Amino acid sequence: MEIQTFTTEQYLSQVERAEARASRNAKWEKIHREGNYYTISDDGWQLPSVGVQTRDTCGKWHTNGCLNVQNHPSKDGRPQAYVKSRAMTCFKALCPVCWENWISREASRGTHKLETYEKITTSKFRRNPAKHLVISVPEKDWGLDYKKLKKFARNILKKNYIKAGAMIFHPYRQLMIEGDFQEWYWSPHFHILGFGWTQQDVVEDTYDETEWLIKNLGTRKSVHSTLWYVLSHCGIKQGLHSITWFGDLSNGSIAKYYPECKPEKDENYNKCPFCETDLRPTIITEMLDRPPPVWSSVKFEGLVEYNPLEIRYDSSNASQYKSVKKTMRNLSLDLESLKLVEAPVRDIPKGIELWS
Repeated sequence: MEIQTFTTEQYLSQVERAEARASRNAKWEKIHREGNYYTISDDGWQLPSVGVQTRDTCGKWHTNGCLNVQNHPSKDGRPQAYVKSRAMTCFKALCPVCWENWISREASRGTHKLETYEKITTSKFRRNPAKHLVISVPEKDWGLDYKKLKKFARNILKKNYIKAGAMIFHPYRQLMIEGDFQEWYWSPHFHILGFGWTQQDVVEDTYDETEWLIKNLGTRKSVHSTLWYVLSHCGIKQGLHSITWFGDLSNGSIAKYYPECKPEKDENYNKCPFCETDLRPTIITEMLDRPPPVWSSVKFEGLVEYNPLEIRYDSSNASQYKSVKKTMRNLSLDLESLKLVEAPVRDIPKGIELWS
C-alpha cells in the first residue's frame, strides 16, 4: 500500500474547507430559522435536521489507530503510526448534527445502485441513463394516506414505462419571500430517479385521467449530487423510509437478479492496512511546545509520525481488545456421553478429570 503523506499546505487546505463548510452551514441555519422550516409538521411529516441531538458524541472528532509501529513502513528512519480520524455520527435524519452524514450515506448507496444498474442494462446499441422525474399530486388528492399516494404513483410510473428506480417523497414545497426568507407549505410530490422512456402522449393521457402531473427533468450530470439535493429536504416520518426502491431495483429483485447493485460492505474498514490488526480508540494529548496535531480534528486517514507522548491507546476500552486464551489443560470424561472431551482450565461442569 502506498504511504499517504501530507504537507503543511494540504493540512491548511483541509482546515480552510472545514471553515468554509461551517460558514455555509451558518448561512443555511439563518435562512431556515427565519422561516417555518423547523416548525412545520403535517401528519407527522418533518424535514431533515429539525429534531434533537441523538447522542452527546454527535459531531465530536474521534481517532482510531494502530500503534504497532514495528510492522509499519518507516519514514526517514522514524516510526509511523496508522490513524483514522472522523467525526462521530448517529446517522439519524432528524439529528441537527448528523443529518448531512445520513444524506451522504444514502446518496452514496443510491448512486452505487443506479450507476451499476445503468452499466448492466446499457448495450452497445442503446444507452439507458437514469432520469429525474417529478410526480405532483393534485390538490384533490392531498388528503389521501401516504401509502395510497405511493401506490398510485407507482402505478403511474408503470403506465409510463418507468420500470426501476428510487422514489423519494416530498410533503412540502418552499416559497421564497423577500430574498432568503423561506416559507414551506403542504404540497405532496414524488421525486424519482428511474430508468425507462416516458412518452409525451402517455404523460398527457395520465394527466387527463388523474390530474397527476409528470415532469421529466431528463438525465443529470451527477446522480450523487441529485440524490443529495433531493434528500436534503425530503419528508421524514417515524416508521417510514424516506427513500424506497421499486421495480428491478427493489430489494427482492436486487437479491435475486441484480446482486451487483447491492453496495458491498468494507470488511476491513476498521483494520490497519499494513498489519491487519483492529484499530483501537486512541487519546491525543497536547504537547507543551505545540498544539494537538491537525489530523486529529479533520477527516484523515494515513500514516503519521509516532510519538508515545502525543498518541496512546485509550485504556478504558482495553478489555474488549484482549485476546481470549483457549488453553486446554487435559481430557475429561463426560458422564452423559461417556466420551473423552477437551476440558478448559476453569469451570469443568461435568466429568472426571483424567491426568496423564
